[in-house]
Amino acid sequence: MSHLHRALVIGAFAAMASLAGACAVPSLDTDGHASPRPAPAPSSEAPQVMLFTTTSSTSDPHRAVLTFDFAVIARQKGHDVSVFLAGDATLLMKEKVRSEIRAPGQPAAMELVAKARDLGIPVYV
Repeated sequence: MSHLHRALVIGAFAAMASLAGACAVPSLDTDGHASPRPAPAPSSEAPQVMLFTTTSSTSDPHRAVLTFDFAVIARQKGHDVSVFLAGDATLLMKEKVRSEIRAPGQPAAMELVAKARDLGIPVYV
């Protein structure tokens, strides 16, 4: 795995972990290895408005799934969340396409889109 790809994966994990309120968020040390650091203290601020967007679907299932995963976590934390799909990501609105998308270590796209729908997260195409 290249240093850039490792940084992108760890950065995505850090964003998801901080939304989920994890106790430690990984960061990269000077050698490009993950090292734990304390997570920021939970904020008592009012809910934030968040827009999650992707242009990926079957060509990059990990990115497509993470968009919905982040949106669901943020909504569960009480934020005002929307999802915007552009380009190839518009294919995620087709049940046949969603049923085929699986990213290692992530919930299935079908499950996440259904959960987003149940939580009332608007999806704009």
